[in-house]
Amino acid sequence: MKKYILITFLTIVFLLCVSKTNSQTWNIGYPDSTKVTATLTSKKLIIRGKGEMKNYPIYGTWKDKAISTIHIENGVTNIGHHAFYDCNELKSITIPEGMTSIGESAFKNCENLEFIIIPNSITVIKEHAFERCKSLKSVIIPNNILQIEKYAFYECFNLKNVQLGSGLNKIGDCAFRACHNLASITIPKSIKDIGDIAFRECYNMQNYEVEKGNTQFGSINGVLFNKKQDTLIAYPNGKKGKYTIPNGTVVIGNSAFACCTINSIYIPKTVKIIKGDAFRYCHNLNKLKIPDSVEEIGVLSFANCNSLERIKLGNSISDVNMYILSENKNLLKIKISNKNLKFSSKNGILYNKSRDTLVMYPKGKKGGFIIPENINCIKKGAFESCKGLTKIVIPESVTTI
Repeated sequence: MKKYILITFLTIVFLLCVSKTNSQTWNIGYPDSTKVTATLTSKKLIIRGKGEMKNYPIYGTWKDKAISTIHIENGVTNIGHHAFYDCNELKSITIPEGMTSIGESAFKNCENLEFIIIPNSITVIKEHAFERCKSLKSVIIPNNILQIEKYAFYECFNLKNVQLGSGLNKIGDCAFRACHNLASITIPKSIKDIGDIAFRECYNMQNYEVEKGNTQFGSINGVLFNKKQDTLIAYPNGKKGKYTIPNGTVVIGNSAFACCTINSIYIPKTVKIIKGDAFRYCHNLNKLKIPDSVEEIGVLSFANCNSLERIKLGNSISDVNMYILSENKNLLKIKISNKNLKFSSKNGILYNKSRDTLVMYPKGKKGGFIIPENINCIKKGAFESCKGLTKIVIPESVTTI
């Protein structure tokens, strides 16, 4: 019996020693490194102390450690930049009330992080903080948070539910870009600024709702506009079928329809400006008619529209950049109003008005092409990505390519 007790005691001592041996502790405070410590035992990281964590360089201390759970105790006031970058095994974290800041890229690439509660004491979610947290499904943004910075939740592919707090006033560029499963978002009345392409590539998005009382934004049938409703900001990527842009719309914003699944769209005669990337990656559109009212078309506005075969430009267009129809591999015809003072078209090919300059050749045309005898200039990018073009004859009249 005594022998059995002795063996049991020695076993316990051995296990305790092994456990202690397997623990690692780091001083991670700032400016005094000893004020905050981190201890890793059996995949659980406990952070304790008083004050700030230090910031880490990209690819910092923890990425090579097997960490599945993080518990931060009261007294720690921030999570440093890049602190848990690339911690692929991390599944959950406890953040105490009293913490004021989550650093840049703090949880970037934590692909298995499933659950997080952000305390009400946090005021800003820094850029890239939760980027590519692919397992994150739901996020509640507390009322005290004022800003969500750029790329904060970028490529959180499985994020389905986002509740924005009542104190939020800014959503940064690309903040929720490529959250593929996000189907709806409610913009609180406190929001004053939404950055560029904040919700682009949210392929299941069906509805943008804006709370009453918001002074900057509004929505019409789930489509996001500015408050005056003369600028269309974002059309839900997941909406299918046809869409008629409301009369009174003057500006179609940057990436407003980018990645949308609509197959037909009507642009009213009130629209004057179509900004860059406006219809990029609209793979189901096969034709577009741009009204005479449109004076400005941004870079890449109609690029990468794989099904686009025909486009007609209006008489107010004074400049056509080489990229507006980039990579449209099935484009067969570019037409322009006869009243346009700068450009003309013939057989679906875009020329200047006097037809001595070839501006753009449709990328979907196949076979050979003989450039007309009166052409003396071939513009930059005129034949870019014309993969079906098998032969070209350039006349002696051409002096500039």
